[in-house]
Amino acid sequence: EDSPPPQDGAPPPPPEQQRAAVVGMMKHAWDSYARIAFGMDELLPIQGRGVSTFGGCTAITILDALDTLYIMGLTDRFDRAREWVATKLDFACSASYQSVFETTIRSLGGLMSVYQLSGDAMFLRKAEELGRKLRAGLKPGEMPYPACSFAQARCQKRSTNLAEAGSLQME
Repeated sequence: EDSPPPQDGAPPPPPEQQRAAVVGMMKHAWDSYARIAFGMDELLPIQGRGVSTFGGCTAITILDALDTLYIMGLTDRFDRAREWVATKLDFACSASYQSVFETTIRSLGGLMSVYQLSGDAMFLRKAEELGRKLRAGLKPGEMPYPACSFAQARCQKRSTNLAEAGSLQME
């Protein structure tokens, strides 16, 4: 149950109530994604549809949310997402170019995080597979390429956003 915001000068709700509100928000967001766009990259809530903006079949929202589902103990939702990753995730499914930055921070980061939390070796295998594909966009002594086609093992050789390149180095 959502808790109303505290009035000026009123003490904040107890931590248990705050935690329950956050979990409730996650359930609402995840259930909307799962109902409308499961397996797609993103949910467009106003339009009421899903879109695949990061290559078409990598379900970046699933990978990005796995650790949160796990930490929050949303077991049924986590298990469904895990099953999708184990059986349907295919990084080479599309010849389109995918952002090296977004793929690293959201997909690779999500897989590594949930592996660390769960110890499930399937997530580590998927992270290693993706890491090998991402190497095409990272050349020693050069700026990272902005986008790669994992199916074609080719990257776009165009200018790189410096903020993304710097953040990517930190990742």
